[in-house]
Amino acid sequence: MFRLSIFFVMIMLLMIINPLLALEDTGRDRGTDITEQDHQPYNTNRGENRGEPLFQLPAPIDLVADLLDYSSVRLLWSEPDFEGLEIILIGYNIYRNEEMINPAPVLETDFVDCCLIPGQINSYYVTALYDVGESDGSNIVEIFVTNVEEESIPIVTRLNANYPNPFNPETVISFSLSEPGRVVIEIFNSRGQRIRRLTEGYFESGSHTLTWDGCDDTGNEVRSGIFLYRMKSGDFISSRKMMMLK
Repeated sequence: MFRLSIFFVMIMLLMIINPLLALEDTGRDRGTDITEQDHQPYNTNRGENRGEPLFQLPAPIDLVADLLDYSSVRLLWSEPDFEGLEIILIGYNIYRNEEMINPAPVLETDFVDCCLIPGQINSYYVTALYDVGESDGSNIVEIFVTNVEEESIPIVTRLNANYPNPFNPETVISFSLSEPGRVVIEIFNSRGQRIRRLTEGYFESGSHTLTWDGCDDTGNEVRSGIFLYRMKSGDFISSRKMMMLK
């Protein structure tokens, strides 16, 4: 009689435990499904395939090219519209003939390429770099220069974007003059204090380049940060931003 009672008790325990185990397994399976849905990756477009994207990352728009001289072109574009999307725009990548030519993300919406080759078609597009990946390319623009003798390009007074930007330890600042004149280019820190007078002198008309080595007027290296460089020539005044990273 005692053994029979134990046998019935064991049967009752199994009848109670089995439904609980089945319910726990079902909960785990549902939890796994929900987790996979909540962590669906963003579309990196130009990156490796990591699953079905939630949306396509917005690309830069309205890319245009402005020929500066026989070997330089300035690219300008408009910022992509990513309002309402939980993404952060880091910068831009520039592609010439399907090869990225910027060593670090470009922070502004313009870029100067000083490596045009006469007699060759140069095809450009720009992508946007976000914290979740890289967008597709913008519209494509093409530049073709035959040779110096055949081209007649009017030169305007202009201060171009430095290259590279961000930079470490030095960067190149280029500018052009429509006519000969005195030029002053100075560099300021984020507090508006002048730290370096890069040049002050007379320049002929045409395109010119200067290199800043990341030092102030006393020869000391400056700290990482955002800097402003300003050009004055006659009535012309123009300023741009650049970033040093160490």
